Amino acid sequence: MVSVTYSEAILLIAALIAASLFAGVVLSKLGAMESAYSQALQQEKNRFLMDIKIIYAASNSSKVYVWVKNVGVSPISSLESLDVYFGEYSQAQYIPFNSSSPPTWHYSFYDDDQLWKPGETIKITIDLSQPLQSGVYYLKVATGGGVSDEYVFST
Repeated sequence: MVSVTYSEAILLIAALIAASLFAGVVLSKLGAMESAYSQALQQEKNRFLMDIKIIYAASNSSKVYVWVKNVGVSPISSLESLDVYFGEYSQAQYIPFNSSSPPTWHYSFYDDDQLWKPGETIKITIDLSQPLQSGVYYLKVATGGGVSDEYVFST
């Protein structure tokens, strides 16, 4: 009878240890899932609060001038990380920021503050390697947060 009691006690302790280990693993995985979900939710929130609109684009020989407005509710920093695509319609290419040789682009603010605040318009200048020919051109500006706007114009 004593050996049965010892066996049952050992089995009970083993079952408690196994249940504790299982609960620990499950809780740690839930914590990791919660963290990933929280991070994804924060990214979507930032994307929802951030928005841009290409107001106008014009060309002058081998330069294209683009006015882009921050129509979101949060400021946009690090404009160097914007992605700019430009070219003939259906043949647009990525234009690098501040490259040593064309094609390249740079931006300018209308005030001295280097933060793109809501409601503020920046001017993007695209320097091309050759003058634009008559045709239809495509332009896309995208932020690092995945917000973008497109514009089509003709020369």
